[in-house]
Amino acid sequence: MTKHSEAEVISRVNSLQQEGRYRTALDQIFPLLDRNPRDELALELAASVLFVALGPGHKYDPPEPITEEYFSDTRFDSLFCECEGMREGQPCRRHWVHNPWLSEVAFAIMFDPAGGVCPECNKVFCRECSVNRKDHSLTCQDCGTRLKLIAKPNGRTPQQTRRRKEKLILVLMLHEGPVPPDNEYLEQKFRRISPDILNETPEIRVFPVFPWPNSKAELWIKAKTLIPSKDNVSGTIIIDDYFFSDDEGNQFYLLKVYELARNAGTSTKAKLWTSAMNFLSNLFKKDESAQPTKEITEAQKAAIVELLKDLRNEYNIEARIKASEELGKLRSFGEKDVISSLVSAAKNAAMQWEVKRMTMAVMHGVSPEQIEVLPNADDSRVTFAAVKVLRKLAKRRDDTGWKSKVALEDIRKSIKDAELRRKIGF
Repeated sequence: MTKHSEAEVISRVNSLQQEGRYRTALDQIFPLLDRNPRDELALELAASVLFVALGPGHKYDPPEPITEEYFSDTRFDSLFCECEGMREGQPCRRHWVHNPWLSEVAFAIMFDPAGGVCPECNKVFCRECSVNRKDHSLTCQDCGTRLKLIAKPNGRTPQQTRRRKEKLILVLMLHEGPVPPDNEYLEQKFRRISPDILNETPEIRVFPVFPWPNSKAELWIKAKTLIPSKDNVSGTIIIDDYFFSDDEGNQFYLLKVYELARNAGTSTKAKLWTSAMNFLSNLFKKDESAQPTKEITEAQKAAIVELLKDLRNEYNIEARIKASEELGKLRSFGEKDVISSLVSAAKNAAMQWEVKRMTMAVMHGVSPEQIEVLPNADDSRVTFAAVKVLRKLAKRRDDTGWKSKVALEDIRKSIKDAELRRKIGF
C-alpha cells in the first residue's frame, strides 16, 4: 500500500468513526486484514474503531452500532484482553477491548479500569476477578501483587470459527436434542459463530442428535452415517471442527470441509503445516534440566487436580493443550499419577486423529493420504503437546524421568497413523 492510499484509508475510517458508522468503518479495514492479518495499520485502525464504539466514551444510539457478528470476528482477536482468572472453579475468560492509546504513553492514571496485568506472573485479570473489596485496588489471584495497566493486549479465545481462503464445500452441524433447529435459529447461530457460511454456498446439513454422544469418536461415527459419500472431490480435503453450546446449555458440533484444489500445489499446504508447527514449537520453553522438589502446597495439589480434569476433557482441545503445558512446568506432582494421564491423553487424541482421517476418507471415497486434518481444535496437537511434556520429563534423573521414557515408548507403539507419527517425530 502506498503512502497516498494509506492516507485515504485513514481519512475514510476516521470520518466514518466520527459519524458513528462503525460497521462501515470496519468494512474498510477487513480487506487489509484478509491480505495480511498482521497489518499494523489495519490493526491500529480497527483497535481505534472498536474502542471508540465499545469503550466508556462511546456514542449512544449511533447510526451503525457494533453487532455481535463484528464484535466476535476472529480478525480482531489480538486486539482484546482476556481474563485468565478463575470464577467458581471455571476459567473466567471475560474479554474487553484494549485501550489502544495506553501503549503510546509513558504514564497514565485510569479510574475503574476493566482489568490489569500482574507485573510478577504477567497474567491478565478482569476487574470482577481481581478487585479488592477493602481498598478497591486490583490484585493478582495467584500471587496477590497489585495489578498494573495493560500496555499490550494478551488476545482472546476465538469467538468464531476460523476463516479460510479455500473453497468451503460442506457444512455439517450436529445439534443436541430430538428436534432440529429452524432456519431462523440456524441463520442467527451461523451469523454469530461462522458468518462465512452465509457468505458462501456450501452444502449445509443439520441433524438432531439425542442422546448426545459421550466422546468425539462417537460423533465422528455418527457423522459417517449421516453424510453421503462424495465422489467428485478433486483435491486435498481440509477439515475444521468445533464444539460449542448455546445459552440453554444445548451442545453443537460444527464440521466445515474445504477443498484444496490440485493446482494449488504444495506451497499452500506447506504454509498450513508451517503455521501449525510454529504454534507448537513455541510451547514449553522452560528449563529442561529442572529437577523436582518433594513438597507441594495444598493450592498446588488443587491446581494439579484441575489441570488433570482439563487434560481429560475431549470437548476442549485448547484446554487439554494448556493443561499439558502447565503440567510440564511443575517440578513435582505430589501423589497424582500425571505420567499416566499424559499417556492416556496422547493415545486418546491420536485415536481421534486416526478415526477422523479414516472416516473422512470413507465418506468421500478417497485415500486417507488425501485427507489433510488441520482444524482449529486439532486432536494431533494434544498428542504433540503431551509427548512434548513427556520428552521434557524424560530428561530428569529420577523415577519420573524413567517412567516418562517408558511412557513415550508406549505411545510410539500405539500410534498407527504414519502421518501423525511423522508429525510428532516418532
